[in-house]
Order: sequence, then structure tokens, then C-alpha cells
Amino acid sequence: MLIKYRGYHIRPSEIETVILEHPGVSDVSVTSIPDEEDGEHPVACVVRKIGSNVTAQEIKDLVASKRSNSQQLRGGVVFLNEIPLTSTGKIARGKINQIALTAQRE
Repeated sequence: MLIKYRGYHIRPSEIETVILEHPGVSDVSVTSIPDEEDGEHPVACVVRKIGSNVTAQEIKDLVASKRSNSQQLRGGVVFLNEIPLTSTGKIARGKINQIALTAQRE
């Protein structure tokens, strides 16, 4: 899956790798939400480590410091208790996309 932002093609895994560098993050899945002007905006669905109080702003700042302008989390951050998986253990992309669309994004 690629995220299409203003003619750029963004690999979610590139943003996920950066977010996983944060010591307060145990898991992440990056997806997108539609945007009328830009095409799509990246959204990070993040699972905090137990006892962590990492904020959405910390995650956005981390991504801003390590990725290009086109790869910023313009769609925001959603905190989850766990990343939904399929019966075969893969990320349930359909569920992640629905969460990104309907959840409170920070």
C-alpha cells in the first residue's frame, strides 16, 4: 500500500520505522485518510508501551525531524490498546483504515 499525497507516493513502513524508534511506542501501523486537496493524509495508529505517556505531539515531532515534508502525519495520531490482526497474524488493514477514519485523532 502506498499513500498518495500531492503527487508523492509514501511508504507507510518508512514512517512506521521512525515511530518505532520512540522508547514509549510498542507497535504502530500507518494508514491514510482521504483529503480533498491533497489526496491522502498519513495517520499513525500507535500502541504505547505499558507505563508510557508518549503524546501525539511527540510522535509528530519525531516524524518531522526524520522524514521529508511530504511524509508528515497530517492526518494525526490515534492511540490504540493493540493493532488489530487477521486470523493469520497480519495487520487487519480494513479495520485500521476504519479506525483512522472514525476515531478521535490527535
